[in-house]
This record gives sequence, C-alpha cells and structure tokens, in this order.
Amino acid sequence: MQEVLLNVIKSSINEILAGLYDAVRLVCCASHDQYILTADGELKKQEISCHEFWQRPHPCQNCVGQRSKHSCGQEEKVEIYEDKIFLVVAMPLAGGEYVLEIIKDISHLIGARNEIIQRCEQLREQLEVLARQAYVDSLTGLWNRRYLEEKFPETLKKAGLMGKQVAVLMVDIDHFKQINDTYGHNFGDRVLERVGQILQQGIRGRDAAVRYGGEEFVVILYDVPAEVAVRIAERMRNQIAAEEFQFCDRQVRVTVSIGLAFSRADKSAEDLLASADRRLYLAKQQGRNRVIWTEA
Repeated sequence: MQEVLLNVIKSSINEILAGLYDAVRLVCCASHDQYILTADGELKKQEISCHEFWQRPHPCQNCVGQRSKHSCGQEEKVEIYEDKIFLVVAMPLAGGEYVLEIIKDISHLIGARNEIIQRCEQLREQLEVLARQAYVDSLTGLWNRRYLEEKFPETLKKAGLMGKQVAVLMVDIDHFKQINDTYGHNFGDRVLERVGQILQQGIRGRDAAVRYGGEEFVVILYDVPAEVAVRIAERMRNQIAAEEFQFCDRQVRVTVSIGLAFSRADKSAEDLLASADRRLYLAKQQGRNRVIWTEA
C-alpha cells in the first residue's frame, strides 16, 4: 500500500505543489513508519519513526499526523528540529491509515518575523516619545493643557466609578507680569521651571502636575482626603515662598496663590476646574500667597 501511495504522490506532487515544499512525508499510523519524498524527487524510508524524528518521548505525542488522521481535512503546526523551524501541513489518506505531511522550512520567515517585531518595537518606542511630547510642556517638562483637556475627563470618570475623590489645585504665580517686566523673560522662565519642579516633587506617581498656560499650573491629586489635599497645597505654597532666585546681586522671592476644589458625582472635569479657578480668584482677592478651598 505504501508503494502505491508513494508512486501516486511522486507522480502528482510536483504538478500540484510545485515549488511550495521542501519535503513530503507519508506516515503509517499503525507502525509509525515514514517515507520521505524530497523536493528533488528522491524517495526514501526514514530509519526513525515520526515521533523520534521530532524528538518526542512517546509515539505521536502532540503529533500533527495523529491529529489529522482523525480529522476530515488538513491540520497544520510549526515544528522545530535541529535549530530549524518547519511548517507541517498534514492530511489523512486511505481512511486514516496513512497521513501525508507537507513540510516547508520557514526558518528564514521566522527570522524575518523576529526582525519585524524588533523594528516594530523600535517604532512603538519612537511613537510613544512623540505621543508623550504632544502632551508635555517644553519649558517645564510637566503635562500641558492638551493633556488635561483630553485625558483628565476620562480619568476623573474612572475615579468616580471607583468611589475615589479627586482634588484639583489651580496654582498661579503672583505678580508674574511684574516679574517679567522687572527681571526679563529669561528670569521669568527660570521661575516657571522651578515652580514646576516644586509642584512635581510634591506629588505621587499617580498624581499629575500640569502647566495650564502662562504662569498658571494645575495639580491633580487622586484618592486623597480633603484635609490631606489642603496640607499638600500649603506645603507647596510654603516651599515656593521660601525659594530664592538669584538675579545679578539680588535675591528674588516669588509666591503663589492656590484654589483647591474636590470632585463630586455631579461635577464634570470642566466644573471641577472652574471651581478651583473661582477659589484661586478668591485667594488673589484676599491678598495672594494663600490657599482657598471653600467659597464661603
């Protein structure tokens, strides 16, 4: 029976699968004997059984031939043998007494796949950098207003669903126009950078510090009690007030005013920012260099 099948395979295989395979194997499901027809037309019986060829401890363990003999159509899998990778497509013949396996060496394709994966990872890293830059303020290195407008609403919504309170600090450098006019824009930029650093250093990894625009900043504190948020705001205000900026032979100090608001189920991101902004305005009305967290 093997000889008849092999002759049929040998006479037909190149007509049907010309150029598509590296070897064809016929496996006897009862004896596990196997016969190989190579792409150059050589036909030979292998001295080892199919499971031994694939270095399996037991006959047809996880074997494509074993699976395919019980199926109605073809089966396929990838096998590794002697540092090479093969695609094996198998189909039952003669009522499942034999299995025909078409073998293709795809080692070079796997190499190309690995290279593509590596290149894609490099591309992903570059795109992550570009995406991050789109949300980062170039002067301070903090998140920018675009980040706040696009990312904060969804984060606030998730915090609400989890029952977590969010605190928003609206921070404004007092008399910043006067600072720029007196000491110049380069000095003003130094002040913005240092204030941004102090704000960033005063928060946890899950929180966010944002340059909202000009001399205004927003700090977002996630899952924090109101009294803790007030203490954090006061600490930031004190640290900034204690900072000394050198200008020629002069020591210059700056202060900030802070409006603080807390999330509620009925408040959107815009509502929360507006509440913090109103309290910031009250802080400035009441003399600046202070934190206001109520509107009473």
